[in-house]
Amino acid sequence: MLLTVCLSDPGTMLGLPGAFARPLARRQRAVNTVVHALSERHGAVHLHASEGAWLTDRAMWSADRLHPGERGHRQLAVRLHALLTEAGLATGPGPSPEPDGAAPTRGAAVWWLATAGTGWVARRCTDLLPQLLTLAAEARHRARGTSSRLDLSASHAVASALAALSVPDRRPVA
Repeated sequence: MLLTVCLSDPGTMLGLPGAFARPLARRQRAVNTVVHALSERHGAVHLHASEGAWLTDRAMWSADRLHPGERGHRQLAVRLHALLTEAGLATGPGPSPEPDGAAPTRGAAVWWLATAGTGWVARRCTDLLPQLLTLAAEARHRARGTSSRLDLSASHAVASALAALSVPDRRPVA
């Protein structure tokens, strides 16, 4: 059984200002639209995890605020188990929503950000640069009042991706 999950907007989760948040939101909406289409096409059990109070609960997230921590992963597991049960596919009890250990302390989170988090940013600089250029384009469009062009461009890209998905599968049947 294929399980899929759509993801939340990182700009909103991180509380970024609009100029930083808008391109991230546009990109995440596009990804989620394609994930929804693929989930439907392949009969996946799909968890719509991009909304809800759990997104703003810091206890659910790791120090980077982009990835679920243990409690967040358990929340996803509980919700996926419920969907599997609803579909008649789950056997056995659901997972516990409670973590096995204590949540990392604030000091541990700060230490992670200062060490591993900084290293992650340094490694990601090669793909972060194009994203920074996207932010510059976003600011230029906003100043000109043409931001809707970016939304339209993203909509066209999603439509093209969805059209490519509608091509029949040509693999031979075994």
